[in-house]
Amino acid sequence: MRLLLDAHISPDVARDLANQGIEAVSMQSWRGGVYLEDQDEAILNAAFEDDRVLVTYDVRTIPKIIQRWGESQMDHAGVIFVDRGSIPQGDRGMLLRGILEVLPDWSGFDWRNRSLYLPRPRERDG
Repeated sequence: MRLLLDAHISPDVARDLANQGIEAVSMQSWRGGVYLEDQDEAILNAAFEDDRVLVTYDVRTIPKIIQRWGESQMDHAGVIFVDRGSIPQGDRGMLLRGILEVLPDWSGFDWRNRSLYLPRPRERDG
């Protein structure tokens, strides 16, 4: 699975995922950062072209877009939503653990036109 981390997620998370052997790129470095200020639809289109699942905290507008696209039979590469109530936006470690926990179950999965709300990661022992 190839991940694209939305602009609201630190590029350090992409680096941390890459260090774990996961193909992830931050919006800041993906395609030279040209999509940082672009509309969500353009980002979803480009992610589809690049076969990248978008990881985003945008639970307000992206769900509406992918629902509208589904009704129009337009495709997207997949979206992993992160809710601030489950994983605070600034908590890099918790976000990383959450992604790493779900990837083994979903890595061989066909993500086209699918979405998932990332659950809060399990508490670490010790």
